[in-house]
Amino acid sequence: MIGAVSNCSVPLENQAEFEKLMNDFIRYTRRQPGCMYYDFGKVTGDAIQYIVVQKWATEADLENYLAAPEFRLKVMKIIKLSKDLLAVETFNLIY
Repeated sequence: MIGAVSNCSVPLENQAEFEKLMNDFIRYTRRQPGCMYYDFGKVTGDAIQYIVVQKWATEADLENYLAAPEFRLKVMKIIKLSKDLLAVETFNLIY
Protein backbone atom coordinates (compact mmCIF):
# COMPACT_ATOMS: atom_id res chain seq x y z
CA MET A 1 0.00 0.00 0.00
CA ILE A 2 1.05 3.55 -0.61
CA GLY A 3 0.10 6.70 1.22
CA ALA A 4 0.24 10.28 0.06
CA VAL A 5 -0.21 13.65 1.70
CA SER A 6 -0.40 17.05 0.11
CA ASN A 7 -1.01 20.53 1.35
CA CYS A 8 -1.79 23.97 0.01
CA SER A 9 -2.64 27.45 1.19
CA VAL A 10 -6.01 28.87 0.17
CA PRO A 11 -6.80 32.58 0.64
CA LEU A 12 -9.84 33.21 2.84
CA GLU A 13 -11.85 34.65 -0.06
CA ASN A 14 -11.42 31.41 -2.06
CA GLN A 15 -12.10 28.89 0.69
CA ALA A 16 -15.84 28.33 0.16
CA GLU A 17 -15.36 27.58 -3.53
CA PHE A 18 -12.23 25.50 -2.80
CA GLU A 19 -14.09 23.36 -0.26
CA LYS A 20 -17.00 22.83 -2.69
CA LEU A 21 -14.62 21.73 -5.45
CA MET A 22 -12.71 19.49 -3.05
CA ASN A 23 -15.91 17.77 -1.92
CA ASP A 24 -16.74 17.00 -5.56
CA PHE A 25 -13.12 15.94 -6.15
CA ILE A 26 -13.25 13.56 -3.19
CA ARG A 27 -16.36 11.84 -4.54
CA TYR A 28 -14.61 11.43 -7.92
CA THR A 29 -11.37 10.15 -6.36
CA ARG A 30 -12.98 7.63 -4.03
CA ARG A 31 -14.47 5.88 -7.09
CA GLN A 32 -11.05 5.39 -8.71
CA PRO A 33 -9.46 1.92 -8.90
CA GLY A 34 -7.22 1.26 -5.92
CA CYS A 35 -8.35 4.25 -3.84
CA MET A 36 -8.70 3.03 -0.27
CA TYR A 37 -8.98 6.39 1.50
CA TYR A 38 -9.11 10.03 0.41
CA ASP A 39 -10.02 13.03 2.55
CA PHE A 40 -9.04 16.62 3.28
CA GLY A 41 -9.27 19.16 6.07
CA LYS A 42 -7.94 22.42 7.45
CA VAL A 43 -4.73 22.39 9.42
CA THR A 44 -5.43 23.15 13.08
CA GLY A 45 -4.33 26.64 14.05
CA ASP A 46 -3.77 27.85 10.48
CA ALA A 47 -6.56 29.82 8.80
CA ILE A 48 -5.46 29.16 5.21
CA GLN A 49 -3.67 25.80 5.21
CA TYR A 50 -5.35 22.58 4.00
CA ILE A 51 -4.09 19.00 3.90
CA VAL A 52 -5.13 16.01 1.77
CA VAL A 53 -4.55 12.44 2.97
CA GLN A 54 -4.70 9.47 0.60
CA LYS A 55 -4.24 5.71 0.72
CA TRP A 56 -3.89 3.57 -2.43
CA ALA A 57 -3.67 -0.19 -2.92
CA THR A 58 -0.60 0.09 -5.18
CA GLU A 59 1.76 2.71 -6.51
CA ALA A 60 0.48 1.91 -10.02
CA ASP A 61 -3.07 2.79 -8.92
CA LEU A 62 -1.88 6.18 -7.68
CA GLU A 63 0.20 6.81 -10.83
CA ASN A 64 -2.76 5.93 -13.10
CA TYR A 65 -5.00 8.25 -11.11
CA LEU A 66 -2.51 11.13 -11.34
CA ALA A 67 -2.04 10.59 -15.09
CA ALA A 68 -5.76 10.55 -15.96
CA PRO A 69 -6.95 13.50 -18.09
CA GLU A 70 -10.06 13.94 -15.91
CA PHE A 71 -7.85 14.23 -12.81
CA ARG A 72 -5.76 16.93 -14.47
CA LEU A 73 -8.82 18.96 -15.45
CA LYS A 74 -10.31 18.76 -11.98
CA VAL A 75 -7.10 19.53 -10.11
CA MET A 76 -6.35 22.59 -12.27
CA LYS A 77 -9.59 24.20 -11.06
CA ILE A 78 -8.54 23.55 -7.48
CA ILE A 79 -5.00 24.86 -7.96
CA LYS A 80 -6.33 28.14 -9.38
CA LEU A 81 -7.95 28.85 -6.00
CA SER A 82 -4.83 28.20 -3.94
CA LYS A 83 -1.78 30.35 -3.27
CA ASP A 84 0.65 27.55 -4.01
CA LEU A 85 0.83 24.23 -5.76
CA LEU A 86 -0.45 21.05 -4.21
CA ALA A 87 2.84 19.43 -3.21
CA VAL A 88 2.41 15.66 -2.96
CA GLU A 89 4.57 13.46 -0.75
CA THR A 90 4.22 9.70 -1.10
CA PHE A 91 5.32 6.97 1.28
CA ASN A 92 5.14 3.19 1.56
CA LEU A 93 2.80 2.05 4.29
CA ILE A 94 4.46 -0.56 6.47
CA TYR A 95 1.21 -2.25 7.54
